[in-house]
Amino acid sequence: MSEALAQIDLPVIEVRGFKWPRRSFWTACFNSFDPVVDVDIILPAHWFDQVVEEVDLELDIVRSADSTVYVRDRDEFDRVRSDWNMPSDIASEAEATCERLRLLVETGAEPFGDVGALWLSRFLAQTNPNRL
Repeated sequence: MSEALAQIDLPVIEVRGFKWPRRSFWTACFNSFDPVVDVDIILPAHWFDQVVEEVDLELDIVRSADSTVYVRDRDEFDRVRSDWNMPSDIASEAEATCERLRLLVETGAEPFGDVGALWLSRFLAQTNPNRL
């Protein structure tokens, strides 16, 4: 994972053997079902010991099993922006991050290419060896 994160120039921290992006406006889930990639645009996560706290800004970049990539929940983001009186610098960073990551997911740049599926396989093997 560290090699993939280094390719997109992100500082990382390690928690329980896993490396995570630090000070970034996103987090990603890799699934064995649709959507196979789901990137949430968030306020930068905060770590407290080994617990992460994040605030979802409702923008998601999704890649389906058929490789279709799209941004989900723009209307929810607009609602959150209004309801929370989101500062314009936060909204701008969220939108810029969303577009940058959409392009990375679309082109299969790591960790959104093969690495995410490998991480998922490794995680599933560690948590339930009989599942694979």
